[in-house]
Amino acid sequence: MLHAEAENLIELANGRPGPKLRDRAPEQARHIVRESFATLDCCEGSAAVSLDIVLEGPAGSIGARVYRPDMLLSHDVLLFFHGGGWVYGDLETHDGLCRTLASTLSVRVVAVNYHRAPEHVFPAAYLDGVAAMEWLAASPGQLGEGVSGIILAGDSAGGNIAAALAANEGTGRPVRAQLLLYPVLDVAGQSASYDEFDTGYLLEAADMECFIASYIPDPLLRDGPCASPLRGPIADLPPTVIVTAGCDVLRDEGRAYAARLIGAGIECHFLEAKGFPHNWATSRRVLPSARIHLNQAIDSLRQLISRQSQSVTADQMERAPNA
Repeated sequence: MLHAEAENLIELANGRPGPKLRDRAPEQARHIVRESFATLDCCEGSAAVSLDIVLEGPAGSIGARVYRPDMLLSHDVLLFFHGGGWVYGDLETHDGLCRTLASTLSVRVVAVNYHRAPEHVFPAAYLDGVAAMEWLAASPGQLGEGVSGIILAGDSAGGNIAAALAANEGTGRPVRAQLLLYPVLDVAGQSASYDEFDTGYLLEAADMECFIASYIPDPLLRDGPCASPLRGPIADLPPTVIVTAGCDVLRDEGRAYAARLIGAGIECHFLEAKGFPHNWATSRRVLPSARIHLNQAIDSLRQLISRQSQSVTADQMERAPNA
């Protein structure tokens, strides 16, 4: 059952005049999404944008934005990938969420404006993520202090990129944890929640079919681990926080991913925003209760990071030579 606040959000979305976003030209749809997110989301905290930068990747220049909190408590950096079906979304649509993460976690956040489909198809977005991780591993001067570890994070399609990177990372900097908000984890199949929330819940099954066809037009590429992390190896995955939306076509693949991690003995905090549709974390002005779920996710991530730091410190002490 939809939360009462979510009903208001869906009414707003359904009241948008004209064709559905998936039936519009990408640039027109991106403009609508950018304007919509500006009215739906907010920032909690005082993190200020310190720097807009440009990275280099295999498909060309990659825009990125660095957020620095007022009080920096860790040398870890959270690398964030925005949602939008690999087609929509940018640094502006997720600015409020990234500011909130930087401020509440007291870490630097780097948001990556990866190349989007359909102009750039798979694996372009994933390879931009690899380039961003390699850039971070070099502790670039634009960040000020060095980088001790990486936290991978993303929502929706951005969660797909983050999860794929977590399974294939090899940058020389440890991945401390991953934070996945209603992520896309299986583009090769459809779970039961696709039928349950087929239409009328913001993200429709037809939207996902359009996104997947735009990003990975070749069906033969859809079941690999860089496209469908749910189908990939999990043995070396980092501690994970995954939060699904209770009324979302992607809900069941998030549940299945969490179950696999827990079954393999990987520390995984699974949360579900019951009664909420997709995109709740970037709709906090309209969904005030969504802040509760986001704060729970942030608290869980903070616990994982703290335990990781304590484990590293203990390991270093064990390896230290006796006086």
